Amino acid sequence: MQRVSMVKEYTSILGDTFKVHVITVKNGNKRGGSYRQIRAKEGMIERSHDRWFDHWYQKKLTTHHSLTRFDRWTNADDSIYIKARERMAKREGVEVALENYPTYEVVEHDSVWDFFDYIGYDHKNKKVSNTDSLLIIKERE
Repeated sequence: MQRVSMVKEYTSILGDTFKVHVITVKNGNKRGGSYRQIRAKEGMIERSHDRWFDHWYQKKLTTHHSLTRFDRWTNADDSIYIKARERMAKREGVEVALENYPTYEVVEHDSVWDFFDYIGYDHKNKKVSNTDSLLIIKERE
């Protein structure tokens, strides 16, 4: 069985540029099958969102800018994004559309474990500092 999963990675603190990681999840991977890979990916996303909301958004909002780096992305999100860019290009022009809806890089991975290696995430390390590495944090001026 083979399943495709996608993750969006924000690359700036403003959240205006991002990459899409396309992950092919297959059974029979030596580090864990499809169930284990999906659980690891979803756990990473949930831990980073919980840490961001509970600590960086609620407690450090006045002293730090912060953003979760990773979020889910689907084919439906992709088609909505492209249609919105096309509508804006018709209405406002191509330059404005590309400024508001820039093209994004697509990175393909053979498994969730390859994705974790690519982003430098240790899925076995549950420390707060490891979870904070999944966030974009910048001190306010």
